[in-house]
Amino acid sequence: MLSAEWAPAPLLQNYIHRYWVVQTGADFSSCTRQLYADGCINLIYNCGQSIVKTFPCNGLLKPGRLYIAGTATTPGTLERQPASCFIGIRFLPGGFHSLYGHPADGIVNVIGDFHEPELQMLLEPDDGLKERLDDFFLSKLPSSQPLLVQLVQEMRKARGQLAISRLAGLYNISTRTLERHFKLGTGAPPKEIANILRFQTAIKKLKSNGLNESLLRLSVELGYADHAHLSRECKRYAGLSPEGLRKAGLS
Repeated sequence: MLSAEWAPAPLLQNYIHRYWVVQTGADFSSCTRQLYADGCINLIYNCGQSIVKTFPCNGLLKPGRLYIAGTATTPGTLERQPASCFIGIRFLPGGFHSLYGHPADGIVNVIGDFHEPELQMLLEPDDGLKERLDDFFLSKLPSSQPLLVQLVQEMRKARGQLAISRLAGLYNISTRTLERHFKLGTGAPPKEIANILRFQTAIKKLKSNGLNESLLRLSVELGYADHAHLSRECKRYAGLSPEGLRKAGLS
């Protein structure tokens, strides 16, 4: 199996997390991959020969089709099949809405067709893919950075540990206005996105430090009430216990 990912051009890095490619050969053995909630929206192009299933969205990703996978707030699974090839663009929370203007509140945890012929023509897994995507999305950059993107940046810097009232105060807006921006641009409440960002930090630490990471110490560091709270969040967003996440990192 071949997999690769690239960071976008610097000007796009507050909107897009990664471009990615996953490709399997004809002799690849089918398997299932666990997917974690990450608060991101993905555009996914199936340029292989296999139909792939996703759960819980129950999506069928058919060859030659471009799909949108809405904001992920729950764990899921993805089948990997022989002779498959997928190219994706993973948008940070609020990034897709800021570049396309499409509301995200109706596509949370949903996969559906996405019609963008100009983009689809660029999606070939060759050495020029990253540059083509950079050029395409740079042409979509708004003239000034949207408020939602700024709000998500603050959340990311705080690793999700920023009270929603405090975040609203930093930008002199009401919590109701802040919630409206998140609902339209991510489809999820700001507290949900903050929780997912904190959980993503926990995943990185559990996988990088493995068995040496103390759940109690990590819980305190990331602002969880206790290690039981951390365990519940792992189950909620990954479908795995902290021990399961450790093993996933060590395997």
